[in-house]
Amino acid sequence: RFQSEYAENLLHAERGHDAEVFLEGKVKSANPDPRLLHLYGRALMKTGKMREAAHALKRARLLNPFNIDRLISLGTALTSLGQHRDAAEAYGRAIELDKKNPQAIEGKGQALLLSGDINSALSFLKAMSTNVEMASIFNSAGIFCIHEKKYAEARELYMVAGKALKDDKPVLAKVSFNLGLAYLRMNRTLAAGYYFQ
Repeated sequence: RFQSEYAENLLHAERGHDAEVFLEGKVKSANPDPRLLHLYGRALMKTGKMREAAHALKRARLLNPFNIDRLISLGTALTSLGQHRDAAEAYGRAIELDKKNPQAIEGKGQALLLSGDINSALSFLKAMSTNVEMASIFNSAGIFCIHEKKYAEARELYMVAGKALKDDKPVLAKVSFNLGLAYLRMNRTLAAGYYFQ
């Protein structure tokens, strides 16, 4: 218990590398503690080692497949790696355990959007979230695309969001603003100006 509390404190103190070094030898055994593996995966995520983090989190899931936080961490790592369908599956398992978990709902919606499965994403989001939450999830997915320099994909996500949320004017205004930002990143200032209005 001391080991996991110490590693947790290191992570809370934003000392991901120290947590990684502390946990590395403790998770190499044939039957490691699933909590230590989860903490190790989180430490690896903090240091940007997403592939290794996903591997550690998958091992933790095999040892204990019923921990919601581990499933969400796995979904986050897989999303960062561009493995969106696998991420949606991890988030979906978390939702099976807690139908109202906002992180799992947002993660699955975002992963479905990023995987290109827009129809599934829309039906899932309409069933599980409010318009404001849906716009936020679209925005998160759009921002992810922009950070990955996938501006056309971001624009398409915002266009779909605009159509899905067209009857909610305040939310539509936020989506339009974000669509303008996507056009601005694409150096299409006239289109950006239209959506900023």
